Amino acid sequence: MSDARKEQLRELIGRVESNGNYNIMVGGKKVPLTDMTVGEVLEFQDTLKGNTAAGKYQIKKDTLKSLVFKPGKEPGTYSDKLRNPSDFNLDTKFDEVAQDWAAETLIDRKGYGDYAQGKITDVEMAKKLSEEWASLPNPEKGERISNYSGDGAHDKETQVSATEVLKTLNLMEGRRGKLEPQPEEPVEGDPLAAVPQVPPQQQMPPMTSQAPVMAPQPMDQQMLASLLQGKGMMNV
Repeated sequence: MSDARKEQLRELIGRVESNGNYNIMVGGKKVPLTDMTVGEVLEFQDTLKGNTAAGKYQIKKDTLKSLVFKPGKEPGTYSDKLRNPSDFNLDTKFDEVAQDWAAETLIDRKGYGDYAQGKITDVEMAKKLSEEWASLPNPEKGERISNYSGDGAHDKETQVSATEVLKTLNLMEGRRGKLEPQPEEPVEGDPLAAVPQVPPQQQMPPMTSQAPVMAPQPMDQQMLASLLQGKGMMNV
């Protein structure tokens, strides 16, 4: 399953691996990969020397085979009779959707589920990703040092820094789990803490104090009789 953070991570990998190009082989050779099936891509990789990488995420031949077939009895082998997911097979077009799916599946394989649940740190997650993609730095080795530094092919500094990878994971170094903004909680015991403050320009002007209005008092019977007599309303 994808989420926004995983998509950002996937795009970062695609940028440093191929500059976002779905139709490129390792070394910069352009090939119409999105018009080919997965089986055709594997056949093409077989014609090239070494464990060549293809597409936006530079997926190696052996890795691509592992997405199609289940592992065989011997390490590094795959059984042609045992397929992996039915929606990604030799007849699947190796288009943008398929390549994105493949990249996210590889991210999941490296433990993204455990990371999202806070079981491993962002540094540990970044290290695992650097084991899959040599263009990513291993933060335990250095800011821009590939996990495969020293093999002669990845001795140069990586384009992306470990800090950028960690930021893409939306976590500060050493933190666990998701980092999402949380609403501020009101101070306990303060009933006004949760009441939103109204800007001064929108506040009502203060009311001026007025003398209290006295409630009417009952009229004396003799006074009432005199009043009515004066108005001719009583018979004398």
